[in-house]
Amino acid sequence: MKHALVVLLACLVGCTVPTLEEIEATSPPYACSAEFACPAGQVCVGTQCLRPDQLACMPGTTESCGSGVGECREGTRTCGEQGSFGACEGETTAVAEVCDGLDNDCDGTVDLVSRLFERPSPGFALNATVFLGTSSLLTTSVEGGDILVRVLEPGQSPRLSESFGPMDKSTLILGHALLSYSADSAVVVWVEHVVGTERFLLRRVALDRKGQRITSPSTVTFSTKFSFLRDMRITDNAGQILLLAEWSNQAAPSEDGQDSRELWAVVLGKKDSSVLDIRVLGSATEQFGLHATANETGTGFLVAHERGGQRFLHQFSVGDSTVPTVSIPLHVPGSLTHSPFIADGVDKSLGVRVYFVQKRDSSPVSEIVSVRCVVSSSSDTSNCSPEATHYTDPHAIRRAWLGLNPKTGLPGFALFSWRDEGMSHDTLSVAPLSADSTSATATLLLPTESENQTLVVLPDSSRYVTFTRKNVSEPGAPDEAALLHFCAP
Repeated sequence: MKHALVVLLACLVGCTVPTLEEIEATSPPYACSAEFACPAGQVCVGTQCLRPDQLACMPGTTESCGSGVGECREGTRTCGEQGSFGACEGETTAVAEVCDGLDNDCDGTVDLVSRLFERPSPGFALNATVFLGTSSLLTTSVEGGDILVRVLEPGQSPRLSESFGPMDKSTLILGHALLSYSADSAVVVWVEHVVGTERFLLRRVALDRKGQRITSPSTVTFSTKFSFLRDMRITDNAGQILLLAEWSNQAAPSEDGQDSRELWAVVLGKKDSSVLDIRVLGSATEQFGLHATANETGTGFLVAHERGGQRFLHQFSVGDSTVPTVSIPLHVPGSLTHSPFIADGVDKSLGVRVYFVQKRDSSPVSEIVSVRCVVSSSSDTSNCSPEATHYTDPHAIRRAWLGLNPKTGLPGFALFSWRDEGMSHDTLSVAPLSADSTSATATLLLPTESENQTLVVLPDSSRYVTFTRKNVSEPGAPDEAALLHFCAP
């Protein structure tokens, strides 16, 4: 008796009596059924009584689900008898982005970029072209010293279709260009250097719509004192292909601008890819760049380039004596100009328009302007006069690519890279071109560093830009080559 009294006194001093909630929290769940209800504050789930904090949700309750961003719409989900939510019903989910002015993929941006694929490419830039009147995209890139051809069909992943290596172990691929000239035909042209010599090879091969070779590669050997191929551009007219090649005696521009350059025009026949003509158009410079297109007759070519510090619009033809050879000065004194683009529009009576970027030394503002040129065999009537300013940007544009409006045949938007003072790399943006140059607003496409950009426009108005960039994820790895899909304004 004395012992029990001691224990009771000890408990009164040092023992803690658990609460009812603590007892229920550590006790096995109550059983429940249609006949036996759960205690107050608990719900019957299956055959067990559970507290609300043991459930994901209270049976019978509902809540919103999904996204309300862009074209997505929220739905509703209901908590089932087991205390968990069911499927989201009535929602509108994200779909692939298309060029319709809407945020289809519900990422908070309208008609912006979606990456399709990227490949390591230690060589020249990735090139792309579209078969005329179709949505079949063809790409070429230099990987491991070989030219690889890939085809991208709507709704499918890129497919490797062909590869072309150097002629033999003594040659090295310097650069390549790609052009499609019908719904079923394309040509890839590349230059190889016979290492240790002044000899070079111009090689070309025709491809079909599946990206497979139609003919075996053909080769022409030539010599030049220049060892470095700076740039390659390609265009076509009714029956010929024009390849522009900019050569230099240095791999990169010299600070004093005294490095030697030469601009070559190589004309190929479409039927058999035979070389019809090779001519030197003059010295090219790094500032202005190159652009070429067919003139309105369809049998000649127009080339915008720089020679001896002067900008020119040069017209010539191979095999058509009715097209005169003439060079027209593009008078733009006092400005840094670059990125020429030639367009003659639907109304041929207005002459040929040459668009380019200009930036005055005293201002950070860049403008995309046009001059109208009358091309004639007489030097007295061949002239270019200022026409309009189509876009004004507060940044220092370094290079621009223009996309045509299919209704007018004139540029409707500009893709451009820019870099302001203090920036370490270029940024890529896109903007509409309009009669009122102050009303357009640019959209940022790519804030990261990129080089060797090329613009491709499909018949359905889809736009692609190809580019290369440093592989920052793997130090010492080759540059990455990427193809991005975007929508223009």
